[in-house]
Amino acid sequence: MVAIWAAFTSSVQDPDYWWHYRVGRWMLDNGRLPSTDLFTYTATGHAWIDHEYLSEVLIALLQGWGGLAAVSLFFGALTWAGFWLIYKTAGAGRRPYVIAGTKGMCPSHGKASVPTPERRAVNQLQRL
Repeated sequence: MVAIWAAFTSSVQDPDYWWHYRVGRWMLDNGRLPSTDLFTYTATGHAWIDHEYLSEVLIALLQGWGGLAAVSLFFGALTWAGFWLIYKTAGAGRRPYVIAGTKGMCPSHGKASVPTPERRAVNQLQRL
């Protein structure tokens, strides 16, 4: 489980991270959800429903409090807790079908040849 936490506690690998941070910062500054796309120059003013607002606000708060390290540690711990719960529910005498089912849940964003931390963690859990 320590290896799994280490796999998820890393530098920013999401190409949209700074966009999520900036939207979260905007929401904190303005005290509301955006109703239009704020930062995409090809869709300026386009109606938009932000379905990730809670995580974006959380990212902005963590980034302001402790920088990238706080964001990475928090989301690494959150992911680790999810895998720990899966591990505990799998049971000692049962096959971990839930873990096997997660195999397709970690897309590599079009980079099939480059394993992501998520893919490495799932592969480690499948070997248990």
